[in-house]
Amino acid sequence: MNDLFYIDTINEKIEKVTFTGNPPTPREEFAMILISKRIFIFGGFQEGGVLNDFFTIDLITNIWDILKPEGNI
Repeated sequence: MNDLFYIDTINEKIEKVTFTGNPPTPREEFAMILISKRIFIFGGFQEGGVLNDFFTIDLITNIWDILKPEGNI
């Protein structure tokens, strides 16, 4: 699945978030972090093997974007 949900724990509500842009493909075992108002997702696995891609979603605009970092690791 490739869905994103907003969970309001105070009012006990769950709603599916609609988004635009370039979302990641469905995956499992990825790394994810929230920084300010953005979620960053790196890598993971899918049926074809290991993923090495990097995505972000802006939680204000609900826009996904793929990041292409450059430079030495």
